Amino acid sequence: MALLREMVSKIPVGLMPFALSLAVLAVLAVYSVTNLQTALFIFGFIPTAFFGMIVFVTLPGRIVLWAYLGTSIVLAGLVQFYGGISSAVWGASVMGMALFIWYFVRLGGMKQPVYIRFLGTTMVIWAIFTLANSVSPIGFFVASVSYFMSFVAVFGVAKILQKGSVNITDLEKALCFLPVLQLPFIFHQRFVLIRGTTNWDSIVGTFGGQIGGGGGNANMMMYMVAALAVALHLYQQGKISARYWWTIFTVVFVIIGLGETKAFFIFLPLVLIVQQFPRIRRYPAKAAVYGALLLGAIYGLSSVYEQFNYVARYGENHSVGTLERAQKSINYVLDPYNIDYETGEVGRFASLSLWAGHVANDPLGKWLGYGIGASRRSSIAPGAIALQYAPLKLGSTAMAQLLWDTGIIGTGMFLLTILAAVRSMIRSAKREVDSYISSRYRTIAALLLMLLLSMFYKAALIEAPAVKCLFVMLLAVGWATQQRLGLSRK
Repeated sequence: MALLREMVSKIPVGLMPFALSLAVLAVLAVYSVTNLQTALFIFGFIPTAFFGMIVFVTLPGRIVLWAYLGTSIVLAGLVQFYGGISSAVWGASVMGMALFIWYFVRLGGMKQPVYIRFLGTTMVIWAIFTLANSVSPIGFFVASVSYFMSFVAVFGVAKILQKGSVNITDLEKALCFLPVLQLPFIFHQRFVLIRGTTNWDSIVGTFGGQIGGGGGNANMMMYMVAALAVALHLYQQGKISARYWWTIFTVVFVIIGLGETKAFFIFLPLVLIVQQFPRIRRYPAKAAVYGALLLGAIYGLSSVYEQFNYVARYGENHSVGTLERAQKSINYVLDPYNIDYETGEVGRFASLSLWAGHVANDPLGKWLGYGIGASRRSSIAPGAIALQYAPLKLGSTAMAQLLWDTGIIGTGMFLLTILAAVRSMIRSAKREVDSYISSRYRTIAALLLMLLLSMFYKAALIEAPAVKCLFVMLLAVGWATQQRLGLSRK
């Protein structure tokens, strides 16, 4: 008992919310065993993954981190897309959990900023709301593992970076190289797999999905925006050459031109405005010129895309023009009645409209939600709300899914986590005297805002391993940078 008390006393306070969340998951595991499939999952897959993690956490931090990145961004998506194994995404979740254990067994030692504490509190709220709701316990358990395992990786990643086991600049340069890595897969998907079809959603690079059924092209798009923003950050700080910068710029626009990812033209300007705001304010005339050139490039690419994908293939009658197509896309997103009861497709705003109508007379569901997994169409056990509205895809966006599952309180806490992190990065950027570090903080803030906006666009921040990995890396890099500089300047 004395030894146990000593071990517990050494656990960092910031880990307590995460430890409590994992304890809740353990309760859900026992509670969920109601059929053979679930029993095999819990007592077969989980012990195997657990022993694998035990071995994994004994490895050096450098190997652990690169294995996590490789699995989340490349391996899981390729196995899912080309191998047809949808469960491959669980590998990234297990790696995330292993990173948390890696941090836990080393007893932490890092001061948690407010956004990390918000994240921990959010997970506790999600866990409590889920445990308090007795509907579809199996679905709750499966979705809970996916939710929790991925986000707790932030502790291990931050600790590895704080120790200096992996150089953050090397990570930034690796992200810049990612578009080049995508090219062979993009060309194969575009000119071999979907040649002669209009299934452009299957152009996903290494970001997963189904051949002929669409997939993670939006996830790929967000990584292309991130790569472009980080490359610009490194170029302006003299870390990469002009030739390297223009190569990345060209490759990214080629990839976007080959796939149907119109949101790129919204996310990229937003990210660049936030990232470059000090320069825009200092040199408004130059910023206006560069902005006009960027808008021209975006419009030009849109026109080429229109010609390549519609006019040349189907003739003028199938082309409505770049601006008209953009207007149709906006109407598609904002239409509160955009629901197809045959295919189950639900528009972005329509998914929120469905939630608002459902909870109008249910204040408990409005504020607390119906438990994690309630809106998911899981193959193991679909959520109760998902079954009620079948075949509709209620969780078409992360915002809709969180509102259904965790209510206004749980969703609000997650939003506060992101906003607190953005605020912390911007404040650190203003105080930082080193222009390179200041630029890094602003880049992180800009990309976090992109992920916040993506919650109204896709469910990737909740479901896609690669996008959750990007979120974890942004928080961890910011946290580790603040920690290292704070220690070095004391």
